[in-house]
Amino acid sequence: AQALVDRVVVGPGERLGTVILRPGGSIRGRVIDESGKAVQGVRVRAVLSEIDLRQSGGATTDASGAFLIEELRPATYRVVGVDSANYERTLFDRDGAVVSRGQVTDVGDVQVNPR
Repeated sequence: AQALVDRVVVGPGERLGTVILRPGGSIRGRVIDESGKAVQGVRVRAVLSEIDLRQSGGATTDASGAFLIEELRPATYRVVGVDSANYERTLFDRDGAVVSRGQVTDVGDVQVNPR
């Protein structure tokens, strides 16, 4: 029987059988300010949109404001940006990024909240 699992623990001497690893998906986008200019150094996180808000992946924007969060399991995520100098300060929070196996979900330009 096949099952989709996040984690498998195998004890000493146990046999696992056949394991099929499938590629995860990715989320990409670009962070901009109110004037449309790229924002570098924003810590972007993908968190499950389910009741638990476990962090599933993250990246930091480059000079062009771009980010790519890879190796995500298929699910719907919130994409959250936080200030790299002050992790308590949320710069944006976007819900509904649907990730499919082997695909890249482009959330486009994400504008930071005004200060």
